[in-house]
Amino acid sequence: MGAEGYAPVDGDNVQFLSPVTGKFAAVTTTMAGSWQANYAGGTVSVANGKPPIRNTVLPKIGSATPTVGVKLSAAPGSWSVGAPSFTYQWFRNGTAISGATVGTYTPVAADVSTKLSVRVTAKQDGSKEAAASSVAYTVAAGSLGSPPKPTVSGQAVVAQTLTAKPGTWMAGTKLTYQWLRDGTAISKANASTYTLTAADAGKKLAVKVTGTLAGYTGASTTSTPTKAVAVATLTRGTPTMSGSVVVGQTVTAKPGTWTAGTKLTYQWLRDGTAISKATASTFTLTAADVGKKLAVKVTGTLAGYTTVTLSSVPKSVAMGTLTAAQPTFSGTVAVGSTVTAKTGTWKPTPMTFRYQWLRDGKAISGATGSTYKLVTTDAGKKLTVLLTGSKAGYTSVTKTSAAMSVPLLALTKTPSPTISGTGKVGSTLSAKPGTWAPSTVNLTYQWLRDGKSISGATKSAYKLVAADAGKKVTVKVTGSKTGYKAIAKTSMPTRAVTK
Repeated sequence: MGAEGYAPVDGDNVQFLSPVTGKFAAVTTTMAGSWQANYAGGTVSVANGKPPIRNTVLPKIGSATPTVGVKLSAAPGSWSVGAPSFTYQWFRNGTAISGATVGTYTPVAADVSTKLSVRVTAKQDGSKEAAASSVAYTVAAGSLGSPPKPTVSGQAVVAQTLTAKPGTWMAGTKLTYQWLRDGTAISKANASTYTLTAADAGKKLAVKVTGTLAGYTGASTTSTPTKAVAVATLTRGTPTMSGSVVVGQTVTAKPGTWTAGTKLTYQWLRDGTAISKATASTFTLTAADVGKKLAVKVTGTLAGYTTVTLSSVPKSVAMGTLTAAQPTFSGTVAVGSTVTAKTGTWKPTPMTFRYQWLRDGKAISGATGSTYKLVTTDAGKKLTVLLTGSKAGYTSVTKTSAAMSVPLLALTKTPSPTISGTGKVGSTLSAKPGTWAPSTVNLTYQWLRDGKSISGATKSAYKLVAADAGKKVTVKVTGSKTGYKAIAKTSMPTRAVTK
């Protein structure tokens, strides 16, 4: 460095601070007035005039361990003249820090691990100014101090949300969070809030808050653990049943609204007792349910929650209703033929059928099969079949077929009658009917006079009266038999009756 304003005389011993080595060097003058001398590490110029200001003790920056955030006050050192005025410039790694021109300086983040120094320039009226720099020291990171202990608010219950309360930290500090379960970090639980899960049940939760600020050493602090996390209570619905509670019908369980994610299982109950294998959300009623009370039990499970079981209001099971068809029958409807009943389509299957054949609407004794062989008695009658369908758990249904007429049989022998006797008033004529078949044909008679029925003349014999004189007489024989068509046969007329 250069020193000016002091006029030495020959033989003066002068010390100057070398700007290169930072050490004082001794120079002995050899002439008065302006001169220049070389010395190891620099050049010293001395001029005539007022004595120069000389630094005798180097400035100091205020601490050998400068720390970010801690204010430094520069000590200007000692100088060769009394009470000079000072100006300051702070340096970072030898480069002037913009605006840092007062005697105090608080290191900032940019200063961490750099060399911090201060240059002091001294000035006094009548003397030229001189400058000296302090020793440079490495700046250490600051300390955030003793961080506040965080607290946790919220209920320690599964599905509830906990909130971290970090307390007050140094302005500008960035806070990060880590939630802990029984002291172990929970993966991805890094927000200021945390919603408790099933994995937390029975565990104690805490939050660790870490503060970071540029230029400062980070700090962490952990809250006091919560009490053991309790299991939650499920939001549950009220189970009901939809559909007709009737045998053969399918009813469906309606569980109501439960907490999202709840697993629901079902058990159908008959008079309060579990029905084997009836564990679906639907149930088809069977004969075993008739007259019983049906209900469904719904159980909700969700990890971290208390299991809940609820049952629907029981309902009485009614008998089912069969879907029935009108029966028919096939085959020839005639005496001696066999007809077969046709049930048509009934539901549900399988089903049991009972048969009853009817003659003119009256039950035919013993005719209870699906087939029936017509007998003589059926001739001329109306034949129907009565079908009753039954199934356990269902109300029986009876249906009757349409009636079919059974044709009458024809008599196999129907001879024409003849008349014996004398055709004279007062004589008796006799009808000779001949042999009719099949046997036991019922025969009736009607005598006729010139083709007109004679009143009261309905016997097999007829005594001629005066009214018959001059007339011709015939007899009509009618053969009838149950199941057979009646046949009338008339004799040949007699000769005209004489008096």
